[in-house]
Amino acid sequence: MTPTTIAQVRTICFALAVLMMVRGGAAAAPTRTGIASLDATAAQVAALPVDSKTQVVAAHVSQEGHWTLVNRAGEAFTAATPAELKRGFDVLLPNDAASPARALHLYLTAEGAFAPRARFAELPRETTLWMAGARSQRLIPFGSGTAAKLLAEARPNLLIELSDAQTYADVMQHLARPLDRSGFRLLSIEPGGPQTLAARPKVDRATGRIVNDGIDPVQLPTALAALAGQTAVIVGRIEGDALTVKPASAPERSLRWSELTAAATAADVNLLVLRSAAAQQPGARNWLWQKVEVKGLNNALTHATLGDFLDALGSPGNRLVLSAQRLGDARLMLDVHRASGLPSAASSTAQVTSALTDLVAGLAGKVAHEGAVMHLRSASRQAELDRRLISFLPADVTWLYGALVALGLIGVPVAWRWWARVWPFEAAAEYRNALGYWAARLIRGGVFALFFVPLVALIAGPVSIFQKLVQKRPGRTK
Repeated sequence: MTPTTIAQVRTICFALAVLMMVRGGAAAAPTRTGIASLDATAAQVAALPVDSKTQVVAAHVSQEGHWTLVNRAGEAFTAATPAELKRGFDVLLPNDAASPARALHLYLTAEGAFAPRARFAELPRETTLWMAGARSQRLIPFGSGTAAKLLAEARPNLLIELSDAQTYADVMQHLARPLDRSGFRLLSIEPGGPQTLAARPKVDRATGRIVNDGIDPVQLPTALAALAGQTAVIVGRIEGDALTVKPASAPERSLRWSELTAAATAADVNLLVLRSAAAQQPGARNWLWQKVEVKGLNNALTHATLGDFLDALGSPGNRLVLSAQRLGDARLMLDVHRASGLPSAASSTAQVTSALTDLVAGLAGKVAHEGAVMHLRSASRQAELDRRLISFLPADVTWLYGALVALGLIGVPVAWRWWARVWPFEAAAEYRNALGYWAARLIRGGVFALFFVPLVALIAGPVSIFQKLVQKRPGRTK
């Protein structure tokens, strides 16, 4: 086999590999679940700094309610009942007479954190729970009985209600997304206002800042189509299926929330409603484009994420809870609300959210906000949009086309012969002048390269390699 043929074989193998990745995504290593993930959690616990005031244990609890505990030394204990669980802590964390009992910090596997809530009632009182990971999160039990919840401290002022692992993963991906200022369109709903929304933000020539978008409420659902891929921010209050807003020069107006979310889904638009009892509509200035200088952060808006933005809606003494609901495969609903009875954020972490405090306060003309409701693209849908090279073409279609073109390059000699039968060569005598002749050749060549080559790639490529191999057999004459 000649070097040229070997290179062609490598190229076709690479192209086929790309096709497989496009079809189902790159083959990923299987996720470590259950007891297997306990190994990583135990290693993380063993690496924690030793503190004379605390004891740490790695733990996994199965859906059946069986606990597996591992201490710093790697010693393990399995418990099926509350009595066995208590004995497990006594065995793994002995206390001698000279050492008083120390606070217990329990690091749960990511899967264990979603176990039935009743299992956590079996733990010793005053146990501090953590969800282990690259960035471990403190878990806060909230409520009791059937209403008991487990909240993950995603940010100092923002807690996430743990419902199921997939929804939690979607939420965390959204919270980690950078805050794109130009992608946030603050709408000011005014009867008799503009009937459409521009595809791109409007910029005040004098200040260079983006200005808010006025829109007539009747036309709002239809106008959302112009904001594809962006986030529409509305100030109002949601009561049932009604989104109520208070225009500057008119009485309160109610919009159908279900109609808006349906229009946003169809247009691939994210909706963010800043809850406000007054529902007063903002003025013309968009504070999302103000430059906020913060200690330790050169440009808060450059580095901020959606999680930072939502965190800034709360405060150390008035924290927010985020509840999430999956709406099929394409959408996700986030409800960010205040909850009484939550422990205050530590003062040392309160400074983290000061970066966006002024930003949020001025976002909608300094309205008093009470949380937010977000109707978003799901994480999987957002990931697909992020992979797109051409905004209006699905990523799978684009990458599949590219892979077929790459594969088709191997079979160009074969495809060219087939193409001559489908579309015969032009004859110069058939055209009045050279311009017409070369224009026809250009069109014919373009159709061949852009459409015919990828269309026959899966056949032409292997046929071309086979013909090369046959021609190079020893003893064969040309």
